[in-house]
Amino acid sequence: MLNNFLIKGHLLAMKLALATGETQEDPSVGKVPPDPNGCPLGTVCVPSNLPGAARDISLENVITNVINWGLGVAGTVAVLMFVVGGFLYVTASGDEKRIERGKSVVRSSITGIIIILLAAIIVNTINYALFRGGGPGPG
Repeated sequence: MLNNFLIKGHLLAMKLALATGETQEDPSVGKVPPDPNGCPLGTVCVPSNLPGAARDISLENVITNVINWGLGVAGTVAVLMFVVGGFLYVTASGDEKRIERGKSVVRSSITGIIIILLAAIIVNTINYALFRGGGPGPG
């Protein structure tokens, strides 16, 4: 009974407060502050001074980024395979097949790392020659 009385009393007090306007609203609620960069309302603006923000989307940048990403993935896989080969070798426990398998995986991963490094050098040299004018010819 007492709880019911208290609940009704609180509801009545809230109704009176709302009716008399005793609540104070924050004037900034519901308003969008003006954009300091001058971006029109309802659009998305990306500041160009952020690290990694696309300033110049050119064919050269796209090709370079795709190739570097692919070489990075290949290098990561090669290093992981080196670790796997080392693990196979260490845990072979005298089993000749597992020892040989571990050595084979380590050799293959080292070969892969060398090929990836050479590919990176070749691709970056060709990329520089094509897009920065460093190729053969006069001047």
